[in-house]
Amino acid sequence: MYNAWGVRDRFEKVGIRYFGGTCVDTKNCQFRGLFSDGAGSFVAEWKVVDGESIRTVLTNSSDVIDLFLKHIDPPEP
Repeated sequence: MYNAWGVRDRFEKVGIRYFGGTCVDTKNCQFRGLFSDGAGSFVAEWKVVDGESIRTVLTNSSDVIDLFLKHIDPPEP
């Protein structure tokens, strides 16, 4: 996985972000990212619960990619 598209000025100017997240405290967080590799684009989501990370989503589904593009920051708990 590459980093979430790095710095791309042309996307930042229109408000597109490729990585987002939120934490409720130092041991409980949720993160989302849109990534790319040689085969195409995909999204991933992780939760950190009591300091342990759990990947909850890893997909190349266009519906989920579209959802993450519109809502890169996960819902607040």
